[in-house]
Order: sequence, then C-alpha cells, then structure tokens
Amino acid sequence: MIAEMPLLCSVTFVLMWAAMFVEYRLRLAVPAGLPGGNFGPRILSSVIERLSSIPALIIAIPAMRRILRTRFPDLPESTTEDYHRYFLLWILMILFGYTLVAVIPLASAIGRIAGTGGSVETAFFQTITLLLRILLAYVTARSALLFPHIASGGKIEWRAAWRDTRGHFFAVAFIYGAASTLPTYVVANYIIQYISSTRMDIFLVFPAQASIKFILNLLGISALAWIYLKFANDVLRLPEKNSHGIYREAG
Repeated sequence: MIAEMPLLCSVTFVLMWAAMFVEYRLRLAVPAGLPGGNFGPRILSSVIERLSSIPALIIAIPAMRRILRTRFPDLPESTTEDYHRYFLLWILMILFGYTLVAVIPLASAIGRIAGTGGSVETAFFQTITLLLRILLAYVTARSALLFPHIASGGKIEWRAAWRDTRGHFFAVAFIYGAASTLPTYVVANYIIQYISSTRMDIFLVFPAQASIKFILNLLGISALAWIYLKFANDVLRLPEKNSHGIYREAG
C-alpha cells in the first residue's frame, strides 16, 4: 500500500512526525499538580496524544478505497464531503469515549456519598470502569462499518451499520483486535517505551515513533476495510450517490 501511494504516505508521515513533536512540547508545558488527582492529567494526556493521530486521517480514505476497490471497482472519486464526514465521525467517537470516561469520577463520587469506602469503593470503581470499557468496545465494534462506508462515498448511517453487525460483535472485535488493538498495545507498552528510554537523539526518536505509529494506523485502517467487505449488507442498499452502479455486486 505504501508503494502504491508514496507521495501521500510521505506527506502523512512528515505531518505525523511534526504532530508528535508538538505533542511532546505540549506535554512539557502541562503544569504539575493539575486538579482531579490522577484523573485530570490522564485525560489531558489522552487529548494531547490524539494530536499525532490527526495526520492519519489524511491517508485513511485513500487507503480504505484501495482495499474496497477489490470488490467495488467502480467507486467514484472521493470528495471533500467524504473527508468532512470521516472527520466528524472520528470526533463523535472520541467524544463518546470521553463521555464514558467522565462517568468514572462521577460514579466514584456517588459511591463516596453513598458511604462506600476502602475495598468496597475500590471494587465499585473497578466494576464501573470495566463495564464502561465493555460498552465502549461494543459501540465501537457495532459502528465499525461506518468509517469504510464513508470512505466509499456513503453517509453516516448508524442504523444500517448497527443491523449489519448484529450478532457479529465478537467476530468484528476479534478481527480488529488481532489486526490493530493487540499490535498497538504491544508496541506502545514495549517498543515505543524502549525507544523513549534509550539515549537516542530526540530528533531521531520522533521519526522512529512516527514510523511505528504510521504503520499501526495503516493496520487499523486496513482491518476496518476488510471488516466492511465481510459484514456490510444493509448499508450497501442505501440510496447513496451512484449506489446502484457502485454496489451492483452486493445485490
């Protein structure tokens, strides 16, 4: 895929490298002792980390379309609206995740008001956190068809995507987890941590980290495209632009 889009991949990599440097500078500028205990700094750190993911949105649609054309060779050229919808969906999913995260301290506060404490409060907090993570994973998997559908020229069709993934949660979660989540976890917790801890020049650390993150993003994008090819059904029958000609193989 990189060999097929060398210029676009190069631009995306350079932007990701620059974004990681900005992320690093922002982390240094974050004052110590933020309110909210450990929760506040973690949220801010997560928000800053999203900066280096923004350049990956540039290559997401072209990369997905190359895979989707193996089944739908008559896909029209992507438009500015496709990129706008893709970015909007990305923002909505992030906001949904942060909304769930915001429930954690709220639930903890409710537990303290109810008089829980010690091991009971800890167990309550861990249970709420686990349930929210499961909910986030469930909604993310059930919405997995939306990103490649937008990349193919479609709109944000929640109901159709939800219908197509009904009964396939574990399959979607396994495919995406094996292709993207697991490699990302291993790389983030071992390889990138090792690179960051070495005495390598800081201007070499960033391109090394950017290269790894770029490849991981391509893996995630490719996984979503293949999930779409396997499970998309109702969403293909929607009256999108030129849909009859584009998706004629889908029936």
